[in-house]
Amino acid sequence: NSELFFFFFLNKKKTEGIWLGVYRNEDDETFENVKWTKEPVKSLGLYYGHDKNKCQLLNIENKINKISTQIKEHMELYKNYKNNELELESLKQKKFSNG
Repeated sequence: NSELFFFFFLNKKKTEGIWLGVYRNEDDETFENVKWTKEPVKSLGLYYGHDKNKCQLLNIENKINKISTQIKEHMELYKNYKNNELELESLKQKKFSNG
């Protein structure tokens, strides 16, 4: 008989815990090095917590910020592309005018 154990390591500086569901009012702090909170906790890119509306807002806000950043990056790339295109056109005109 062999037993399978799964080990995981917690980043003690970042680990937060939140009791959910029927345990939401639990004050048990048996897990060492866990900062317990009543505020939403982010895990795997999503917020979880007691206040559903607050979590939904945080999750949507997170996505909006991500999309906004991507749009800015693409606009910067487009601007650089257009600038390079204009420089290339300018060089072509100089070459043909100088002969």
